[in-house]
Amino acid sequence: MEGEPDKYNKKYMSEFEIIKTDLSPVLPPMARDYSINPGLLKQYYHFPPQLESFRKAIEFRKTNYHHRELLVEVLAKQYEKVQSGTKSAVTQIEKLKSENTFTVTTGHQLNIFTGPLYFIYKIISVIKLADQLKPQFPQFDFVPVYWMAGEDHDLLEINHFYIQNQKIEWSEPEAGPPCGRLKTDGLVEIADILLKQYQNNPELVKLLVAFKTYYSENKTLTDATRELVNYLFGEKGLLIINADDADLKKCLIPVIKDDFINSSAFNLVNRTVAEIEKKYKAQVHPRKINFFYLGNNIRDRLIAANDRYATISSGLSFTRDELLNEIETHPENFSPNVVIRPLYQELILPNLAYVGGPSEISYWMEYKTFFEYHQMRLPVLLLRDSFLWIDESLSSLLEKADLDAEDFLQDEPDIIKKFLLARSPDAEWIMEAQSQIETVYGKLAEQIVKIDPTLKATVNAEKQKVNHGIKNIEEKLRKSIKRKEETALNRIQKIKSVLYPDGVFQERHDNLLDLVIRFKGNLFELLYQNANPIEAKLKIIQSKS
Repeated sequence: MEGEPDKYNKKYMSEFEIIKTDLSPVLPPMARDYSINPGLLKQYYHFPPQLESFRKAIEFRKTNYHHRELLVEVLAKQYEKVQSGTKSAVTQIEKLKSENTFTVTTGHQLNIFTGPLYFIYKIISVIKLADQLKPQFPQFDFVPVYWMAGEDHDLLEINHFYIQNQKIEWSEPEAGPPCGRLKTDGLVEIADILLKQYQNNPELVKLLVAFKTYYSENKTLTDATRELVNYLFGEKGLLIINADDADLKKCLIPVIKDDFINSSAFNLVNRTVAEIEKKYKAQVHPRKINFFYLGNNIRDRLIAANDRYATISSGLSFTRDELLNEIETHPENFSPNVVIRPLYQELILPNLAYVGGPSEISYWMEYKTFFEYHQMRLPVLLLRDSFLWIDESLSSLLEKADLDAEDFLQDEPDIIKKFLLARSPDAEWIMEAQSQIETVYGKLAEQIVKIDPTLKATVNAEKQKVNHGIKNIEEKLRKSIKRKEETALNRIQKIKSVLYPDGVFQERHDNLLDLVIRFKGNLFELLYQNANPIEAKLKIIQSKS
């Protein structure tokens, strides 16, 4: 945060225990495999997620990037009206003039009040990555970039956040225009309500005043979000780009035309999706046309119908020639969807890596052949850092439960089973008896069929009866132990509800304001010091009680 006087120090760090643990329990299957053994998915990326890959990525980008002058010009123009401090940005933009400067990027929607915590983790991750690369490749410079997904129009994803499990919702705007073009009306009032509610917390007040200031001084959500993110991270070297820009969209003209005429994204990506879906759930399914039409207060999907191209809802219609002319003269009116947006990003940035969440990394891997069609390569794909925060009160509950935070990455029945077995170790043999029965009856069946194969069904039927009886005994035993340990089990459920509020992993639910309420000091610096996007680990930050 610009102007923060306190700096990271060992004394502050000593107040926390940092536990690095396996990230895979909180990942969906494809991202899980990518984090554990990326070689399983090597047919879907160009560069493996490791430091050495950046050498090859740099070699490729040095000869396959053509819009540096335009990028510098657009960024300089976009930062002209930024009020939250631009000294660092000016330096970073100047660096981008050099062919030896590259970007590492993350992207996200314009969630009000920064939305869920993982947005902050994305930004921290990409800043840390840029700093990690410099000593490894000292002859080059690396600039972290936040790509504002301001053209997205899904208001329901960005119009709310949670603070202390209270849902705060922005009900002012009407759905229709891209979210980045929405007026900020109503957001100042939210800040005022929170300022009154938390007036006795100086750190929180300071942050809320910043939110109020930038929401009041900027007319659109794009401009306000740029100011806020720059206020929070600008001095760390982060650049923020708004791709809803007429000049930048000119770079996309050949891709727009190709999508309408050849449907290359539809054809190529769907082939990859078919392969992926043999084992995983695909994240994205391309359409025949992967662009929306941007107009006054609309972002409307385009379709081909009756030898014309038309919008779904607004009634606009084009002949083929009219459409091609519109693309050529007004490319800013065409908004890429999630299939085309990554290619657009890679066209306009000298980018080496994309840092994203598990679903993002999975859908980027759907695009390898599509990128190759456009003579491009995917950047190095890295999972963003994940953190789990545990304050003193939660640490105390964990200690009383005689469980570790890592235990709560399991499903609740598994947590309870582990706890009950620890409290009643004599029950373990009974609760594991089923597996022993499987072994005994398996050997019995092997011998029986040698004598009379027709008796195999009888053996299996008897095994089922015994298994059923064991399950009944096991269930009654569980209930007996649970009655004795009711207080402790309630404690486990309470811990789980804090780490998974509303059944959602903490980083996807809680907001930055929650951290400021629960923890003191320079939280961003604490996150930065423990971030490492090259290493796919979950970092548990636990207050020492």
